[in-house]
Amino acid sequence: LTKFLQHIFRKRTFRELQADPILNPLRQQDCVVLLPTGAGKSIIYQLAGMLLPGVTLVIDPLVSLIEDQVQGLATYGIDRAVPLSSASAGSRQQRTRLLKGIERGEYQFILMSPERLQSPQFRETLRALVQRSQVNLAVIDEAHCISDWGHDFRPDYIALSLLAKRYEEVPRIALTATADKPTRKDIVERLALANGKTALP
Repeated sequence: LTKFLQHIFRKRTFRELQADPILNPLRQQDCVVLLPTGAGKSIIYQLAGMLLPGVTLVIDPLVSLIEDQVQGLATYGIDRAVPLSSASAGSRQQRTRLLKGIERGEYQFILMSPERLQSPQFRETLRALVQRSQVNLAVIDEAHCISDWGHDFRPDYIALSLLAKRYEEVPRIALTATADKPTRKDIVERLALANGKTALP
């Protein structure tokens, strides 16, 4: 993993508690990752997504976060990442072209808001995608938003439990910087994370 970190992301070593969560999706296991802001949570899913065959789905609650993640990937030469937000929607023709690209598996990372998964058109796009390619990882960023105990409850996050039903074989990573014990328990239960994997640290 360190060799890939150095080659792809040009970083010498992992930060504390970064490496272990990467192994979970590689072993087809779910996990909750609790690390402070700025501690490198994004590298966890980005490196795992690069090493697994197929497409990584990333759920973020804010357009600014989605755009930051895409720009961050681009700085490492990873340009097959697409942001799905109102800011990136463009014309109807551009949206249609974007969705067709997703269907054909042209992107390695698809970043979206939780509301996007409620769109019937986008669900059809994902169904077409899985006939051509493989969804290798589902990432729920700011996962405390799913919890009544979290400081930023977001009702649309509740529907993300459907990921476990639609993609039974796909490992999921829930990332957060702010989650006390009740919130972590809520994240595991509401997302139906397999085996209730222990949060970190």
